[in-house]
Amino acid sequence: MPKPKRKSWNYEDIQEYRKWFEGQTRNTQNRNARKLKQFCDWIGKTPEQILKEYENAQDKKSWQRERKKEIEAFYNHLKEKGYKINYCRTQPLGILKFHTRHTETIKEGTKCFDAPQLPDNEYIFTQETLRKAFYYSDLENQTLLSLAVALGYSSADFLELECEKLRLLVKEAKDKGLDFIQFIGKSRAKTSIQPRSHLTPEAIHCLNDYLPTLEKKFNGLPKYLWCNDKGTGHITNEGLNKKLKRILKKANIETYGKQVKFHEIRKFMYSLLQAKNRDIAKVITAKKVSASDLTYIPNLDAECLRIFRESYKEFALNGDVTGKAKKEQTEQIKKLENALNHVEKENASFKTRIDVMQKQFGAQSEKLDRLAEVEGITSPHRHLEELFDLALEIALDKKDPKRKLERRRKREEKKRAACPGAAARSPDRPACSRPPTSTRSAPPWRSRAARCRRPTRSRPSGRRRARPTRRRSRVGAAPPAR
Repeated sequence: MPKPKRKSWNYEDIQEYRKWFEGQTRNTQNRNARKLKQFCDWIGKTPEQILKEYENAQDKKSWQRERKKEIEAFYNHLKEKGYKINYCRTQPLGILKFHTRHTETIKEGTKCFDAPQLPDNEYIFTQETLRKAFYYSDLENQTLLSLAVALGYSSADFLELECEKLRLLVKEAKDKGLDFIQFIGKSRAKTSIQPRSHLTPEAIHCLNDYLPTLEKKFNGLPKYLWCNDKGTGHITNEGLNKKLKRILKKANIETYGKQVKFHEIRKFMYSLLQAKNRDIAKVITAKKVSASDLTYIPNLDAECLRIFRESYKEFALNGDVTGKAKKEQTEQIKKLENALNHVEKENASFKTRIDVMQKQFGAQSEKLDRLAEVEGITSPHRHLEELFDLALEIALDKKDPKRKLERRRKREEKKRAACPGAAARSPDRPACSRPPTSTRSAPPWRSRAARCRRPTRSRPSGRRRARPTRRRSRVGAAPPAR
């Protein structure tokens, strides 16, 4: 079964409601049209009928009270259906905006709403997780993370960043040798505040490498930095969140089932900046700020740059930083230097050993060449291992007592196999080298000689019989007469 396509903001159901919010941005117009449609479906009236009731109403105050009760009932209806408090608070805003533009402003229309709740299932970014994600990302994702941290924009404003403006800013920063360069974006439709942020050194570096890649891919710079595959428009908010999830997954960062949203990077930046100056933090991130408060800041741009520079060490993704991270980096560098010195000392000792071995081996090279010649081995320098094994085998075969004993026992086994009478001998006792005596009877003539042999006389003790001496015959002399 094919997966159903995701509904876009431009589906036909809200087309007739978009006209009530003309003049707003496309996303805001679609969002308010969807909220107005949901309210009209619940109440069972169309926007035209609501306007007609307002025109026919004699008492405008009583009509306003009735509309306020309807909005309160709609808010309670959403709570009963199980929606979260923050969602129930934002849905009636489209109806209030409709009345403000076409009828009357509903006074205290949100008074009945519950207090906003902090989200409990959203992943919170820290400097460590952002640095890890930045380190394991490719060029495109590094550009995304560095710009998201530097600008602190909402997802809607971040997706509408244009390539040409960024290219000119990067060129200016490179020509002037600037580490930070101010980026003044478009005024937010929600707050009517024009953000005054700055590009960080890593953002400038990533954009300088990424923009030529993007230009080569589409045969020219597209309009939007985060464009779709065709280059005709930018990706959606959902696509931006999915891209951020893939970045964390590639860096092996565990989210424990929490929702990963681009808006959390904006919260991360604002929390760091507001610790220095709350009003300047609102200006940089384009949040709603009182104009009377800004009048007491004589040089707004210089103050924004000062606060941004002072806070940079707390959100820098790479480069020279100070504080705890700098101390840890110094300790790691020192450990690496010590390890490198130890390796260099070991290499020096190994080199000395190798030199000694080369001298000793030079004296034995002639013998190895001769051994290779005897064995028929060509190119001895390519068969050194084989020659050493052969030389060791020859030496062990000649001098090793174990091998000698083993060869001796093999010889004894062969002899015992050839001589059955020697089977009872110990294997360690040497066998007789004479052939075994024959079991046949002696010949007759040998028996007669044995019988005719005189018995030997016993000699008396203490007396030694003199042996008769014989004269040696001279050469050529006649034998003696008998």
